[in-house]
Amino acid sequence: MGRYNELMLVLNNYQLINEFEEILEEELEKDIKKYPDLPKDYIEFLREVGWGDIEIDTCLSIFHGVIETEVIYKRKIKEIQGILYFGDYVVGDCYCGFAINDNWRIVEIYDDFQIRIADENFEGYIKSTISKYINTVTR
Repeated sequence: MGRYNELMLVLNNYQLINEFEEILEEELEKDIKKYPDLPKDYIEFLREVGWGDIEIDTCLSIFHGVIETEVIYKRKIKEIQGILYFGDYVVGDCYCGFAINDNWRIVEIYDDFQIRIADENFEGYIKSTISKYINTVTR
């Protein structure tokens, strides 16, 4: 039984994923080789669930691998160095990533480059984000 089996049931029951795709193992292996400390719970999520859009309030998009700051913003930005991005909210005002110099904690980065610590780990972040959404729509 995988770490995310229960989460997959919730995502499917609430029809929150429509076009999730399987991760190509060779792409994932490139990230693992480049970033050997990439959190295991994130790796397992990509292997078990995949990548794509989770249809919550603003649609959380999980990338098919991690992306560096320079790729996202097309330049180096001093305030947000040391972050690897794994997703964003499709409305474009917030990216989600790992603070690699802070025990790989989960952070959210806003348009003004403000950083908010969102969770201690990927599993906690993804589960709490989905749970908060479900709690608001089922009230």
